[in-house]
Amino acid sequence: MTLDIGLENGLDIGPEKGPENGLGGVSGAGRDPVPAPRRAVRHHTLDQPSSGRRLELACGDTLELSLRQVGGSGSTWNVAAAPEGIVVERDEHYGPGTHRTGAHSTRLLRFRAVRPGDGLLRLLCARDAFEVDAVLDVHLTVAA
Repeated sequence: MTLDIGLENGLDIGPEKGPENGLGGVSGAGRDPVPAPRRAVRHHTLDQPSSGRRLELACGDTLELSLRQVGGSGSTWNVAAAPEGIVVERDEHYGPGTHRTGAHSTRLLRFRAVRPGDGLLRLLCARDAFEVDAVLDVHLTVAA
């Protein structure tokens, strides 16, 4: 096999080049196949989503939820349950920007899909375990 790289000559891999070998142009014993192109990671953003939503993700994708909560009420959004393979990557709270009673603040949660599977992501807006103001369920399916 000859390998001649030059600006004027281009790339010559010799008689083994071409799609007929099924390896993207390079074949030969003891060589690794050319890796498949990587899929771009998708970022899903849901602003105050409704409960019962279904969403399909792929490994590596992110899901960002922006959730309003009433300031001064004592209620905050918290993750009650998450499917295996979904991890919390970011958890931030943004104040209302005003000191008026009842002004909304925002909870920003970013999740990353790290393993295939499916299940229910459940978030509760509550003061404590007995005073639940809202429930948000998102069914997630993560493909390989």
